[in-house]
Amino acid sequence: MGKTRDSIMTGIVRDAAEFAAARIAARPGLSTERDFPADLWREMGSAGLLGTGVPRKYGGGGVGYPGISAAGGALARHGLCLGITLSWLMHQITARFFMCRFASPGQEQAVLPAMAQGTATASIAISEPGAGGHPKHLRTSVEKSAGGYVLRGEKSFLTNGPIAGFFIVLAVSGQDGGRKRYSAFLVPRDCPGLSVTGPLDVGFLRPCPHGGIILDGCEVPPGSLLGNPDTAYEDMVLPFREVEDTSMMGPILGAQGARMDEIIASLRRMSGPVPDETAFRLGGVSSSLAALDVLAREAAFLLENPGASDHLEPLVLAFRSLCGQVHREIGDMAALAGHHPSEAHRLLGLDLDQVVQFAGRVGRLKQNRLGARLVTGHSGV
Repeated sequence: MGKTRDSIMTGIVRDAAEFAAARIAARPGLSTERDFPADLWREMGSAGLLGTGVPRKYGGGGVGYPGISAAGGALARHGLCLGITLSWLMHQITARFFMCRFASPGQEQAVLPAMAQGTATASIAISEPGAGGHPKHLRTSVEKSAGGYVLRGEKSFLTNGPIAGFFIVLAVSGQDGGRKRYSAFLVPRDCPGLSVTGPLDVGFLRPCPHGGIILDGCEVPPGSLLGNPDTAYEDMVLPFREVEDTSMMGPILGAQGARMDEIIASLRRMSGPVPDETAFRLGGVSSSLAALDVLAREAAFLLENPGASDHLEPLVLAFRSLCGQVHREIGDMAALAGHHPSEAHRLLGLDLDQVVQFAGRVGRLKQNRLGARLVTGHSGV
């Protein structure tokens, strides 16, 4: 009898935790490195970690979003580096969402075995200089040619862009009543007319690399079209935001757990009983982390059931709100206990500062929209 899905997921999470403790946490200064650690990435590939979300028929672990989120949490908690965890996570969800959901069999065969082995990764090319990812302002275009399609434009702020072997490029393919229509294309790094720019140091979440590409008459064959023509923004970009938000819950929760682990270890080394106020706060944060874990697991489960997506947004918003509160409470508790974090934990806290602040700004906009829909009777919940 083959292994059950639960046992496979348990094994992958265990392997991620062991690798993170032995190879990531043991690497001093990783969270300050501007250059991507290609040697560490190769080790992750050799250990089978880069194939976590790739189907087993292509040499991967074959787990879904719950397994990806849990393994990401283990990497962050035991590796103490959100940056390398983010690179790993984007590798997983690009394979799981874009390739497994929209790619043709030929595209899957061209990309997924290499992603499972860690010899290639794919980067999502949506954002553009001065436009971000706003659909009204994106300018990269595509035209049909005798040999397939020709892409022209520039993309920026691409996570894993400097190390990518393939790019999933979003391009304007037409207009409908003044509204831009988009198609997506799978473009190899060595395609004539494509040049890689960067890397771009964003100042945090190191060593996760970011960069850009320039498409100057980049011609790709007809088989490069990913998914349906003209509907890529609706089919891919909008749902992928939920995939990113939900999958990132695991690593964020793992990083918060790592901060708690160090504080608890510090308190255990103290002589005498723990002060009542410290114990009270510790119990409160512990219970909140348990609630966040339930939210993260349920949200990842809903990603496996697209019909349940209406129930996903409230869970993401609740996670962001409670996570921001927990982040502040952990800082207050550490100060109250007189705890001084190690350098690795200090850098982890700084990365969490940025993640929580960004998530809070985005969450506020989404919460406003959810509240407006409740009043109009179109909440979807």
